[in-house]
Amino acid sequence: MCSMQNNLAQESPPCAAAPSSPDLEELRAEIRGKNVNETSFLATDYMNHFGEVIMLLELLPDMPDCFEELASWQPKSYGKHFQDSGFKDAELIIRAYENAPENFRKPFDRTIAQMDRVTLQAMAKIEAILAKSELDELRAEVEIATRWLTQLSEVASGIINAQHTTANQDTIDQIMVS
Repeated sequence: MCSMQNNLAQESPPCAAAPSSPDLEELRAEIRGKNVNETSFLATDYMNHFGEVIMLLELLPDMPDCFEELASWQPKSYGKHFQDSGFKDAELIIRAYENAPENFRKPFDRTIAQMDRVTLQAMAKIEAILAKSELDELRAEVEIATRWLTQLSEVASGIINAQHTTANQDTIDQIMVS
């Protein structure tokens, strides 16, 4: 068993400030200083869920036994991630996400869904490659998967940080057929 201790994005201009209302302003005040972006209402900690996958993928060519740990990874919703996190402000972080302006939340959710698909597809391909013991093919697949996941992670982080980075449809299509 592997131990983790062994160790075409297209950018658009930054978005205008999030819509405002008395309720949103109250929520914005509550999230101030809570590791939640005050414009997007999203938290960077969610990306740790994918950071773990990228790290495990990078270890696979030298430590194929890490696949067992990678294979246990499952997509996890934003809310479930924070419910399971033990963060003292988890409920507030989830409420902020539920009230995130659509111009951030929709592209964020689409990007996360793409990351889930890329991860699951890569895991299936890697499992088949490992069954054949083809290390060169494994290295190539890991490189492709980590490249796409890293790019999509940058997109998601841009959205979280209110830079509103998006992936165009051609890039998304390339990811899905890789």
